Amino acid sequence: MTYSFGMVPQGCFVELESIYDIYKIENIRRIARSMFVLTYGSFKHSYLLLNLDDLKDKIIALESQGENKEPKQINMQLFNVHYLIDCINICTCFENYFKYKLLVKGYMINRVKNISIYKDLYTNKPILIDDILRINKIKEINSNNIPSAVSKNTLSLSEILNEKNDFNRVIKAPSEFFKYLTELNKFRNNLHHCSLIHADYSLNRIDVLKRMDKYLQSELDSEMIQELE
Repeated sequence: MTYSFGMVPQGCFVELESIYDIYKIENIRRIARSMFVLTYGSFKHSYLLLNLDDLKDKIIALESQGENKEPKQINMQLFNVHYLIDCINICTCFENYFKYKLLVKGYMINRVKNISIYKDLYTNKPILIDDILRINKIKEINSNNIPSAVSKNTLSLSEILNEKNDFNRVIKAPSEFFKYLTELNKFRNNLHHCSLIHADYSLNRIDVLKRMDKYLQSELDSEMIQELE
């Protein structure tokens, strides 16, 4: 016997015939909220977040030994065992949070190919949904109304984090988040050929993680008090 279970934030369930249905006017807010809420749980329950105080104690113990002493071994086994999954969970959470932010502010999260009819748009910058509607002379993007050059593929975290791109102009996340996420994302992208774990820990990284948690929680609280029409 197989038992199936599911989860979706209250009031957010929508049926999608295709990826393009996320842009239906009645769907955008619900899809955006679901993307954020569901992956924030993975962030909160990552081993790093659940054990930040223990990690901080270990780093302080290392720093207290000084440079001139024979370093005492600190057991980082469990942090290293969970590190790849933590990178996946943290990066996935922020990737979905960033796409949530783009959607609710009226921007595309699907890639727009650079062809002649979009010559006035830049593929490395946020593209307004309204601009796609205007260029294609349509009222809504959906599974029956797919604009040319809009890919099924959504933006990757690497594209959003790339300092040559301009997505944080819309997202407005602290720059130190982008810097740390770039590091985590680089390791996450080794998922399919990971042959060793190399993790850098510091008090500064612990501080960034704590600020990430407070930041996301504040954003979530702000989102959840808003009514879905």
